[in-house]
Amino acid sequence: MQALNKYVNKSGGLAYNGLMARIDFMKVFLVGGALFLGYHFIFFHEIKHPAGILTQEAPLQTPVIDGFRGVTYKDSFIEPLAQYSLTARILSIEKYWNDHFASIAPIDWAVGWGLMSDSSVIEKLHISQGDRFYFYSWYTPLPVEGSVLNHNSANMHLIPATDSIRSQLGKARVGHIVELKGYLVRVNKKDGTEMKSSLSRDDTGPGACEVM
Repeated sequence: MQALNKYVNKSGGLAYNGLMARIDFMKVFLVGGALFLGYHFIFFHEIKHPAGILTQEAPLQTPVIDGFRGVTYKDSFIEPLAQYSLTARILSIEKYWNDHFASIAPIDWAVGWGLMSDSSVIEKLHISQGDRFYFYSWYTPLPVEGSVLNHNSANMHLIPATDSIRSQLGKARVGHIVELKGYLVRVNKKDGTEMKSSLSRDDTGPGACEVM
């Protein structure tokens, strides 16, 4: 401290202030980092569940109500193909900002029901999303056939009808059990491109996602 005091006195307090500034900066940095980690843990960490099927029923798909032909939304016309409702477990979440349909469908959820809502099955899978696809793989023997996993899960391109719904979608976390009601649709953009929903739970590959 004596050596430091001599140096501080010679420099008119600048060295001391600089030292304190660095210390204060580190405090702010550490506190800010802790707040970020706390926020991330509270709002983004996965919801855990014990083993067991959490949502038994498969999605319900029914014909569109007579007379409802669609709506214009932003730069697109949205055509209903079927009414759709489901209760499912969120397996993965991917948000989009820059792809061609991001302004219409800003978020994708990979969801599961039946065996794909069971933690004892999910924990044996590596689940990911990207480029509007949903992927799963496994490294240990599974208790069920891979085709069963496909039949009990889906990748959904979600189109929020209002800002409030968009906000609610953004608050969801992996592991949440969610209930969705709406329409499976075809999105026709003014530039001639389209994004069309699958109407089957058994298909795979391009065009197999649900657009809701």
